[in-house]
Amino acid sequence: MLKIHTHCPRCQQPFQCKVDDIAHCDCQQLTLNYEQTQQLRQLSLKKYYGQCLCNTCIKSLIKNHFEDHDAT
Repeated sequence: MLKIHTHCPRCQQPFQCKVDDIAHCDCQQLTLNYEQTQQLRQLSLKKYYGQCLCNTCIKSLIKNHFEDHDAT
């Protein structure tokens, strides 16, 4: 199983990406609707070169910047 040890491009905190086992990746703990997912994808492509963000940053962006507030 490939585990990528990386740093969040937004907050610089270390986290582990499980790109080849997405069902067990930490990001699967979040509940996002389609619109939120698309907004995050666009933001990541524009500002973070398509890199994954940590859960803390994803939650913060959903809560403070995106239309729906459904992330848990």
